[in-house]
Amino acid sequence: MCRARCRQRLQDCIRLSQHNSQHFPSSSHHHQNAIPERLENFAMVKMIPAQANPTPLGLYAYAITNLLGNLYTINTRGISNGNLIIGMAISCGGLAQFIAGMWDFAKNNTLGGTAFTIYGTFWMSYGLMHIPGLGSVASYAGESADQLPNAMGLYFAMWFLLSVLFTPAFLRSSVVTFSMFVTLDLMWMFLMIDSFTGSDAARKVGGWSGIVSCCLALYEGTCILYTSDVTPIRLPRPMMPFAAKSVDDTESDIKDMGIPEVKYSA
Repeated sequence: MCRARCRQRLQDCIRLSQHNSQHFPSSSHHHQNAIPERLENFAMVKMIPAQANPTPLGLYAYAITNLLGNLYTINTRGISNGNLIIGMAISCGGLAQFIAGMWDFAKNNTLGGTAFTIYGTFWMSYGLMHIPGLGSVASYAGESADQLPNAMGLYFAMWFLLSVLFTPAFLRSSVVTFSMFVTLDLMWMFLMIDSFTGSDAARKVGGWSGIVSCCLALYEGTCILYTSDVTPIRLPRPMMPFAAKSVDDTESDIKDMGIPEVKYSA
């Protein structure tokens, strides 16, 4: 019933606008139809039931887990054993990101759902392979010294390849998100080089690249979380030149036209 009333109200607004447009001085037929067309587009947006945005959850889960892992990678405060990442990798980086991905799929966001889900499985797999009881890493004990590093190098190579494929898909996103994936690409690449060559410099560059990526993810997640319903604080979020017009921009246009806003919640 609520949806029907909202739809009827919007249709009444459109008919009223069409009637009034006949009395507006106009130099073109396009100008007369502009308001009804934009109202129809707005109606399609606003009649979608309100849903929570899982993106901050996914970005925060990625950021804090990867940040901790990279702090271990660069031996922060002399730490050389980073096995404490296991629990966080499986629960926060793995499960929380995976759930965020499933929610993004439910919101018809294929890109976000795919990214969060697949990177969630990375942390699950990384955590599981380092659980001592499962013996994944221990199984290389009797092999030659280069077996485990080469195996890890190929492991990182797969994620480097995947991230490189993801990066162009974010050309229509924000500058922060695109930069986050560029630095993530660098992290995978240098960790792969470190595994294959044992280069300490590559390990540190990879770790710092990951830290930058995590900081960008924290900022992007906060930008999305800080909506007008949550806080009056708004953070600048510049968009890429190829970015499509957002729903927020469409709503701003409607408000500028002086048209009453109709909201629908399931």
